Amino acid sequence: MDYLDSELEDDIDENLSEEDFIASIEHLNKCFFELDKSDFSNQDIKNLIEQFDELQNKVIETKNDGEYRTKELRELFKNFINFCDGRGHISNIIKLTADEITDEDFDNRDIKFVDEITNIVLQFAGFLYLKDLQGLNEYPLQLLKLLEKLYFLYFKSFGIKGSIENLFGIYYNLFHGNPNKIKLPTEIDSNSNQTFKYELKEGEMFDENINGNSAYFNFQFNKLEKKYFQEEFTFDSWFIQECRETVVSIPIDQERFPTLAKAYRTKSPSDLPQYWANNYQQAKQNSRYNNVPIFDANKYFLISDQYEVLWNEWNKQFFDSHQQRLDKFFELLNIATDDGSETDEENFDEDLQEGFVYLIRNQDIYKIGITENLLNRMSQLDPDEIIDTIKCSNFREVEKDLHREYKDYRIPQTEYFRLSEKQVLEVSRKLKSMAK
Repeated sequence: MDYLDSELEDDIDENLSEEDFIASIEHLNKCFFELDKSDFSNQDIKNLIEQFDELQNKVIETKNDGEYRTKELRELFKNFINFCDGRGHISNIIKLTADEITDEDFDNRDIKFVDEITNIVLQFAGFLYLKDLQGLNEYPLQLLKLLEKLYFLYFKSFGIKGSIENLFGIYYNLFHGNPNKIKLPTEIDSNSNQTFKYELKEGEMFDENINGNSAYFNFQFNKLEKKYFQEEFTFDSWFIQECRETVVSIPIDQERFPTLAKAYRTKSPSDLPQYWANNYQQAKQNSRYNNVPIFDANKYFLISDQYEVLWNEWNKQFFDSHQQRLDKFFELLNIATDDGSETDEENFDEDLQEGFVYLIRNQDIYKIGITENLLNRMSQLDPDEIIDTIKCSNFREVEKDLHREYKDYRIPQTEYFRLSEKQVLEVSRKLKSMAK
């Protein structure tokens, strides 16, 4: 089972350490399981966003209480206030659907369960620092609790039935590491911290990170202080270690490395090339032991056959809930793009002679709108960027014409558009040419 989206795999490799990724999985496993047992009947997204707003206001009040704080702490408060914006977090939650929905061939059933779970894990990994954030009283932990609820409410739209105990652990075991997982021997306990040695059987294989037919493994790999196993010095153990460090694969290519292949076959230092023979003698004199690496057992062994059965059931439930997921997407999108003050339709005086047409950006979506009071409107919307504005007498007609022209790029049930850089420049030029 190797469904993982390549772009999400790149995110894991480039932007996140393995330790942080696993910490996110462990945290989500625990908090989602606990939330699943809680009563969420009175909890909805809008109510939760109000709690984000309340927390943000409390932090603002504390920041402005007149107490002296260092420049660093003032900057921390400023950044944290922005991070308390629940609507901003929604944009990250709905990332996968938002990226695809403007495609004319879009079908919500194309989005994979494994990719949504990966997105949740990646996003949440960026929140765990809140547990250790100092100087902001109890606010970071309160924010973390709100984020747990927000992501869980989104997860509930996936239609997963029954217990979700260890869902994220199962995800990690199935989709990370060696794609050809080895069935775990019955004598090995995946919950223990024991280091065990495993030798390949016929038809089994490790990945490119392991040379040879045997290696040491531990299911608590990330909690080990020493990620190596001391093995008594032997020619065999030294040779495998040396091959690993020089990127020579075992079994050794007879044509490319005939001397090394012979030495490995005879187990004789005298058959080694001179450079390797010197290294062997030096290593033998300096150490009674070889430091043999330990590998993460989760990446090489399938803990239970039931994991694939469970995942296939969840996958079907997720697929069947495609309309429920789409409804939740639009609900979240409307909340994320709502400025929280008034509707997008302003009440204009019929005798108003002039108004403003504006083009603004929030994250990667754009709004084309009109207003009588530009300063107040921008204060309400608080955009990431004000791209262009123009004051004109035909402001209503300009907005309608632009909405009509770019209707294919409009995000359904919202006043926002997903535009390319070229289209943004086009809109900016047309504002000026159409204005009277």
